[in-house]
Amino acid sequence: MTETGLLGVPHQLGFMVDDVKAAAISWGEKCGVGPFYFFDTAPYEILYRGKESAPVVTLAFAYMGTTQVELISQHDSAPSVYADFKKNKGEGLIHMGRFVPNPKSDSGVVARRGCEMLQFNWDGDHAEDCVYYETVSHPGALVEFIKATPARTARAELMQRLAREWNGSDPYRPFARLQDDK
Repeated sequence: MTETGLLGVPHQLGFMVDDVKAAAISWGEKCGVGPFYFFDTAPYEILYRGKESAPVVTLAFAYMGTTQVELISQHDSAPSVYADFKKNKGEGLIHMGRFVPNPKSDSGVVARRGCEMLQFNWDGDHAEDCVYYETVSHPGALVEFIKATPARTARAELMQRLAREWNGSDPYRPFARLQDDK
């Protein structure tokens, strides 16, 4: 990533919502975005402001063209960027995400400008997954750097195709069903 344009076009828009299923249905009905594939509600292992935490969240993903839309709801008060946003802003755009080869090193573009890393998320293997940075001096959208893996790229391509072919039915689907929908 170069510093020209600093962040470029976001690959993902993440929204905090009270109810992921209701939000997914609304996005489908009102904006024609879907289908959303959701992960079951579960603890999400993170490092928030240098301390381990495990907020209980529900996540769902869909595509709008080549932009991924992520819906996030946190169901407890565990420390996280999600709990902070919910407390201070309620619902709305929490982050803009970029898929990058190495989130920690690729996020240096904002770290060198004095932006603070707020949260580090692990994948299931405790390998590097994504980092969140506070990039503005007012309450607003964070920037998330997400590890671009071959599996993630393949899922993105599949979900983009499914979104283009979507007829508006069944807007909220379990993530495990993604491979069956091929």
